[in-house]
Amino acid sequence: MNSFTKWILESLVFSLLGTLALGQGPAVGLWVDKKEPDPPPPQYKLLKIHPQAAPSPALMYRLDPESRFQESGNAVQNYYRAYSPEWASFRYRDQDYWKKEEEWLKLPIDKLPPEADKRNARYLWEIEKGTNRSYADWDMIPGIKKDGIMFLLPDVQGMRQFARDLTLKTRYELKEKDYPAAVKSMRTTITMGRHVAKGVTLVQGLVGIAITTMGFKQVEDGIQQPGFPNLYWALAALPSAPIDLREAMDGEKFLMESITPGLRDILYSKNPKAVGQPELQAMVEKFREAMSLTGNNGRGRTDMENWMDKVGLSVTMAASFPAAKEKLLKFGWEAKALDTLPPLQVVLMCEVLIYDESYDNILKWLNVPYWQAKAELEKTIQEAKMKEAKGITPFPLGILAKLLLPATTAVLEAKVRNQRHLAQLMVVEGIRMHATQTGKLPQTLDEIKVVPIPVNPVTGKAFSYKNEGNFAMLESEKISKTEPMEYHRIRLELATPAKK
Repeated sequence: MNSFTKWILESLVFSLLGTLALGQGPAVGLWVDKKEPDPPPPQYKLLKIHPQAAPSPALMYRLDPESRFQESGNAVQNYYRAYSPEWASFRYRDQDYWKKEEEWLKLPIDKLPPEADKRNARYLWEIEKGTNRSYADWDMIPGIKKDGIMFLLPDVQGMRQFARDLTLKTRYELKEKDYPAAVKSMRTTITMGRHVAKGVTLVQGLVGIAITTMGFKQVEDGIQQPGFPNLYWALAALPSAPIDLREAMDGEKFLMESITPGLRDILYSKNPKAVGQPELQAMVEKFREAMSLTGNNGRGRTDMENWMDKVGLSVTMAASFPAAKEKLLKFGWEAKALDTLPPLQVVLMCEVLIYDESYDNILKWLNVPYWQAKAELEKTIQEAKMKEAKGITPFPLGILAKLLLPATTAVLEAKVRNQRHLAQLMVVEGIRMHATQTGKLPQTLDEIKVVPIPVNPVTGKAFSYKNEGNFAMLESEKISKTEPMEYHRIRLELATPAKK
């Protein structure tokens, strides 16, 4: 975990949309007939789709980089070239540029002004070159080992702006009906997102998911244009989970290494090597930083934190020695060995153990289908909240695991949301193929025989689908309670063929 953990939590909390209309009926005699509040309007994403068969050859269009076009080298070198101040100066010369860009991203494609044309932006050519490199290495491990939770990631965060610019480029190419170029820009966005996620921090994974999602939204824009190629097979060529979080999840264990250097090795070797008081005090200060970054969220200091300032965090933690010792004894340590160590070291070692136990209970489910792992992931979080051992002070053992694990599972949910988005697009493209054969939307998804229809990765079952004539609703269960309905409900309208 790193200093953006707080931002992860905040950026993954969505608010439900919709208004509540209130009305009052007419008075009849002495009675007032009060009208019940109208329900919120239906929330969904509307896609107006056009029938389209698969291209021939089937993979004429690709959303992943082909080996025959790749060059050896590190993609990140090209991405850093794209950051050149010379190429970004237009943003600062025009103080209203950011407002204009926001408007261009919302405009209908056919209304885009010439100023929104990004097709000749040389920095985006560098991005495209990067996505055709053979690997992506952000070289962050040394910095994370040195700075730990305070290591910053401004370069990774800045990649979001490139994705916005690529979206403008794609939309203008769609406006000009240059569909091969538009698909190429979509491929650049999606591949860049996958490259961003190749790192040892969950922030990289989250930013990569966000960028890849922007690429999928570009595909949605394309699907709604007459004559846009069917990308079913191009989507199927991508990994079913486009963002691989294995490296990022594994790298998160650097957190405890940076806060309590050397204690993990002592813990698992069961070698009673005492750590000096200055080193322990430095660990406590790093622990305090981690708690501040992950637990405060800008809401002010808690009573526990104020109490710690008066008494001293070191004394507070050391007072939890009896509970920490009991847990380490169950882990296999001998009492005599623990008694030779400073009480504060025993408490910090216990913190490492509780964190590793809880984190591994999440990590082990990473590559299991989400619909099979969901219940166990939720159980792990509840156990971290409710069952940490407590000492004789207000300081609860396992507090860091309790604060960090919700952010970790939130990133996993974002990964599954991204995976579901890909599966939904494949369903829509299957429907477009079916409509080419029949001239109408299928009554059920089982009617589609031209291509396999993927299951919903959230449930492991078929997506919910309801035909409403010229409309249809494609729906999924929510991943979390806070997820807006338009993230998992797509209303499809079959466009009427233009009259000749």
